[in-house]
Amino acid sequence: MQKKIGYCTNDSYTEDGKPCPKAETKENQLLLNPFTLRCEICDQDLKIEILKEPTSIKIKKKIVFLSKILVGVLLTSILIFSIVKGIEYLFGEKDTIIKKDDLKVDDSFSNQESHNPKKIDETNGMEKESDQPSLPPNPPGEKIKGTLKFPDGDKYIGEIKDGLMDGTGVYVFAKRQLISDKDIRNRYAEAGDTLKGVWKKGNFIHGNLLYKNVRDGKRGETIIIGQ
Repeated sequence: MQKKIGYCTNDSYTEDGKPCPKAETKENQLLLNPFTLRCEICDQDLKIEILKEPTSIKIKKKIVFLSKILVGVLLTSILIFSIVKGIEYLFGEKDTIIKKDDLKVDDSFSNQESHNPKKIDETNGMEKESDQPSLPPNPPGEKIKGTLKFPDGDKYIGEIKDGLMDGTGVYVFAKRQLISDKDIRNRYAEAGDTLKGVWKKGNFIHGNLLYKNVRDGKRGETIIIGQ
């Protein structure tokens, strides 16, 4: 709001040429009556002036206004972030960060290992490796703990059901390959990388990939494929 001042400029109010007392003091008569337009003593029109606000004060007011907006935006962002994280915590999957020590496997697993089954090549009588992984004894429909060895050198240690990886386990990659053909990001594991997580009917669901060597400053990453 603009500030106005009104003062008398009557320099010859008396007969001997003396100014109006209000003109001598240059009193702002709008302070008492903001709607008056004439001097209360000499009844002469007041001189009205509009006071301009200093630039420094205008800048300070703008800074204060912008600061309030920024604080409001920041508080709103924090509130939204907290709500999203709360929803993820309540309804999202709980991923665990693995350490190297977590990859130690119970010695009981190794007691159930078996060698890769062999087939006889009818064309030359030579033995050849089966395309299927080696399987420990596994009653149908029952989940056991054991080790699966694959022809390409990969190895799985963990829960097995009906000859398939099913449950929690650890998978060690022998060479670079796609983690899962269902991964929309087409992520690859390198030779020596270890995948720890959950499998369902032979398919990886979610877990953590621990790198053999540090990549991009990271020791591993969380992998979520879904069913």
